[in-house]
Order: sequence, then structure tokens, then C-alpha cells
Amino acid sequence: MMELLKNRCLCKSEEDRVLFPQKIEGCLSAHEFSARRKRSLQHYRIVRCNSCGLVRSDPVLSDADLAALYRDSHFLYPEESGYAARAYASLVTRYFGMFPRPGQIRLLEIGCGNGSFLEEMKRRHLHALTGVEPSVEAVENAPRTVKPAIMNQVFEHGLFPAGKFDMVCAFHVLDHLRQPGEFIQECFRIVDRKGIIVLACHNVDAWVNKVLGEYSPVFDVEHIFLFNTATLRHWVESCGFVLRDEGRVMNTYPLSYWFRYAPVINGLAERFPLWVKNIAFTFYAGNIYLCAQKE
Repeated sequence: MMELLKNRCLCKSEEDRVLFPQKIEGCLSAHEFSARRKRSLQHYRIVRCNSCGLVRSDPVLSDADLAALYRDSHFLYPEESGYAARAYASLVTRYFGMFPRPGQIRLLEIGCGNGSFLEEMKRRHLHALTGVEPSVEAVENAPRTVKPAIMNQVFEHGLFPAGKFDMVCAFHVLDHLRQPGEFIQECFRIVDRKGIIVLACHNVDAWVNKVLGEYSPVFDVEHIFLFNTATLRHWVESCGFVLRDEGRVMNTYPLSYWFRYAPVINGLAERFPLWVKNIAFTFYAGNIYLCAQKE
């Protein structure tokens, strides 16, 4: 039987205001923790810390329950993974010039899914690649070119030695963690001196989330902590990193993907012809990125 546990803010303050009351029906399944699924609009109680402004779910499932759900989650986005991989590959290649020998960069992606981003990095002549991914089904769907580089487990403290990597990437992972501060600290430990961390996550204060309110995809049972630009920067710098770059992520997906998350027209969009649904459209969907360096 799954139990919901108290989830305190990272700053330890207990002064919050409730944004949305809890909306969970029945027992949560692995399907609810499968990326790009059709949403059921379930979420925990959502609160904003009065002290630091961080938004979080409270209460939430235990680490053990979350690990089991992500392990059994389904891989539902074979085509969309390629779009996301290309977007984040374009972002990460900006930072290759920070290293004297770009071709020898040791890169780790945490939460690598089916390895599409790792495959994009391989195309860009990086070969020292490692991925960590808890979903069994996602790893089973990894291309044979990168599958041997993926560890099928939850990222945790001590998994890698100190200074193992030059670049650590995590795209839409931070939002899903019960201890994102400890996650960033561990990234600091395993990245080498002058190495960098590249993070992407939802911006809870983006206009699209304010407009959609409780119907926004960010308010979801998968998401535990939700950052904005200021809180993301604060927690990364508090763990010892020095900010090098930050900004908004522009994502490109077929219109069918964007329609799926539009609460007003998603039903109507099912009647659109296939050629319309397959049109690629670039849009700022409220995602932000940050690059920080270990000095």
C-alpha cells in the first residue's frame, strides 16, 4: 500500500500557501509515471513556499515507491524523443568550446530515457558517453549504438567516483525528485574541476502555466518540486556551482503533440487531418535551462 509522506521545502521553511488542493483518485500506477502519457489531471496538493518562492507537491510518495513506479513506467514517446534530443543537443553543443579537447568530453546524462540524446551526442563525435535511466521499457527501446552505455537504475549517491565526468546533463529530471538539492550536490561531486552541469526543467512561473492554471501539465503527479529561473539558479549556486548561462528552451514537436496538452482544443484536434498533425512547430512551452561550472 502506497503512503503519502510530508515533503518539506528545500529551505526548511514551513510557511506555505496552497495553490491547488490534492486531486488523486485511487491508487497511482506506473502509467501515471510514464512520460508523454495522456494526462488524467491528477496531482498532489500544490503549495508555494512563502520564504523562498519554491513550488512543491506536499505530501508525496516515498522514494521507494517512486523508484518502483519509474522502473515499471512505459515508453510512450519513440518519435517525440528524437525531437527533444535534437533540441537539447543543440543547447549542449554550445558549451563544447569550454573544453580544450571537445572530442574527449566525458558526458553523463541522468534520466536518459531511450538514449536519443546520447545518440545525438555520438553523432557530434562524443564517445565517452554514459546514461542512467530507471525505466526498464525505455532502456529496452534504446538504439544498439548507445544501449551498452546506459545503466538501468535510479541515479543515487556513490554510483560514480568523484570527478568522473566533464559534463553532466539532466533534462526534466529535477522536477521529479524528492531531494533535488542532494541531486545537485552529487552532480557537483562527480563532475571534474572546470566541468559543467546542464539542467532543463519547467518554469512554474512561465506565462503558459499562469494562463492554464491547474490545467497546466506542470501540475502533475510526477512533479514534486517546480522551479523558476531564480529558484533554479539559487539552488545550483548554493551547491557550489558558478552560473555560466541560463535562458528559455524552444521546443519543436509535431502539432499533434502540442494539441495533446491544450485543454480546450485537444478533443477537437483528433479530427484534424494527419498532414496537419505532423507539421513541426517550434514553441516556448515554459521550459528553462541553466549551465553552471565547477571551479
